[in-house]
Amino acid sequence: MGTPQYSLYRLAVAVHGHDPGSAERFVDVDRIARAASETIAADYLEHEPRAGQVLEALGQGSARTTAARALKPLVAQRVRAEMAKNGS
Repeated sequence: MGTPQYSLYRLAVAVHGHDPGSAERFVDVDRIARAASETIAADYLEHEPRAGQVLEALGQGSARTTAARALKPLVAQRVRAEMAKNGS
């Protein structure tokens, strides 16, 4: 454990050292994926209201929640892939 400043220093060292595994220790990928998924789902359903109607007609609950839940693993995988790509 250390100070927030030390944690930022270690994150910077990991990024500059092209070490995505170490960088991920300082980044909450799941939280980023959840927030991004919610935003993506909301934007999509705003522009494609019929998709939301179909999901709700299928009894899947809130279309936004269902879509965000389906997107989250894909978004998390993409965030990790981008971290690895930028770290190599």
